[in-house]
Amino acid sequence: MDPLPLPPPIIIKRNSSKLYHVMHLGLSFLFIFMSFGVAQLFQTSSDHARSGAVALFIVYGVFSLSNLLLSSYLTQIFGLKLTLFLSSLTYVSFVAMNISYNKYALYTASALLGLGAALIWTAQGSYVLILAREHETLNMMGISSQLGYFNGLFNSIFAMNQTLGNVIAALLFYYKVKESRIFIVMSVVGALGSLSILFLKNVKQEQKEKRSVLSSVSLLINPRMLFIMPIICYVGLSWTYIYGSIPPLILNNSLKFFAFVCFGLTSALSSIFFGKLSDHFHKRLVILFIGCCSHLLIYILLFTIWFPPIDQTKVFIFLIITCWLGVGDAIFATQLYSVLGMFFTSDNTKRPSSDIFANVKFLQAGSCAIGFFYNNYFNFKIQTVVIASTLGFGMVMLIICHYGFYSLDSEEKTIDNSDKVYKAVPLDQQ
Repeated sequence: MDPLPLPPPIIIKRNSSKLYHVMHLGLSFLFIFMSFGVAQLFQTSSDHARSGAVALFIVYGVFSLSNLLLSSYLTQIFGLKLTLFLSSLTYVSFVAMNISYNKYALYTASALLGLGAALIWTAQGSYVLILAREHETLNMMGISSQLGYFNGLFNSIFAMNQTLGNVIAALLFYYKVKESRIFIVMSVVGALGSLSILFLKNVKQEQKEKRSVLSSVSLLINPRMLFIMPIICYVGLSWTYIYGSIPPLILNNSLKFFAFVCFGLTSALSSIFFGKLSDHFHKRLVILFIGCCSHLLIYILLFTIWFPPIDQTKVFIFLIITCWLGVGDAIFATQLYSVLGMFFTSDNTKRPSSDIFANVKFLQAGSCAIGFFYNNYFNFKIQTVVIASTLGFGMVMLIICHYGFYSLDSEEKTIDNSDKVYKAVPLDQQ
């Protein structure tokens, strides 16, 4: 009797289309933030630096409050794609306000941008997370196995805005082009990014029960969120330091923008490298510690041997500062989003992802607003002590969280306190 023929082998084709959509979103953000980054850097180092700092305080203050009260709710109503498009227009309007300077028009645009920023970053976090989950499902991969790579891919493309935007600005300043013309160019660049969002793929949001405007606030008292809250706040303060305290150290506008080209390039390369590394290495705490060391090294050097005023002829100092800050910024951006996606998407409260990212941006933006406020009153040395202390406290809390309560590397609880037995407990059984 002849043996029965074997069935044809099942071939599983890897679906790369989800990566394409992440790259599309990253490119849209690249153009939008290429223009905004130039405007933001200009605000803290121009002839109107004080009113520029107030404008950024308004941006991040409204940004923070909008995340707490509105962003998750409105994102659920409008959908991710429409939210991304409408909120991107607020960035274009803010940049355009710099074409002809008017303090009060700038403040109004800043308030609108604060609301838009809350919406765009909440929608972005949800969009990338949903695409990562779909990719894992289609390719039969483990849950959270691709979060680092997807976040790293997005951030690597997005971070190039620092490189390209600052190259353009540096060249324009070098050739003494009028500021109004510089911001006309930047406004057009931002508008192109907004238009490209209209061609994004629509993704299906999580179908959750109807929630109130304040429904996402309760996540702030979640034990896991409490442990990672200090490092999230540090990231917000670090933006203030990078974009508010570092630029005035470099007096030449052309050199200033070229130094931030290095920041953007380093951040882009580090994002893709450390994002992929975390998915294979499965040691997020170790990678976060590397980011901590890269920032702490710069703070120590600035507090001691490189204390301002810095010799403007020693260009290498500015390049070292921006490069190492770029490495740390990339690590925190990729790893924290991976940890948050792992911690809360399997939460048995079934929260929408927009709740998660609304809370993160509330904390970051609130810290950023506080930073821009106290920068007007504290000298550089005090600012450096505050930022370094916050980083140290944040890392200590992450270490306590990882070894004492919740693993940062897998969906496990380090300790089951119910029976005082040390064992791994899945998060969805908490």
